[in-house]
Amino acid sequence: GLPPNSSKEDKRKLLSKLEMLQDPNISIAEKAIIIDEILRLTKNLSDSKKKEILNILEPEKAEDSKNKIIKDYSKIASLLGLPPNSSKEDKRKLLSKLEMLQDPNISIAEKAIIIDEILRLTKNLSDSKKKEILNILEPEKAEDSKNKIIKDYSKIASLLGLPPNSS
Repeated sequence: GLPPNSSKEDKRKLLSKLEMLQDPNISIAEKAIIIDEILRLTKNLSDSKKKEILNILEPEKAEDSKNKIIKDYSKIASLLGLPPNSSKEDKRKLLSKLEMLQDPNISIAEKAIIIDEILRLTKNLSDSKKKEILNILEPEKAEDSKNKIIKDYSKIASLLGLPPNSS
């Protein structure tokens, strides 16, 4: 975490963010952005430390889908290379897409389009990063055929050069 010799400013930043998280009226989107900012306070934070921090900030008793959005946002924002100082609009785009994916009534086609839009938030995203993001969004427990449709759509749309907003 923060080294013992951290500046007062760094410590204040962390405390301020922790205080913001205590607001009972905070939205999932705002919460995810603040948690991501906390995880990025220290460069090169190991995955195990990130997981520990997430568990402290979002205990398992929290609503599962809300918890998943927050964890996914942080991992995916990092993989997409969204800088911590990205505009609120860029952060909200990703968050709104993650929230849409939590809708149990969403069709496979809609899900594939949303995931493709997430993968296109950053230009020139490497195949390995795309694969990591797909693994975060579509864990193995999902039905294999559904998973395949989503992955295939994203790959084919990209190869065809379909713009993310084509209908």
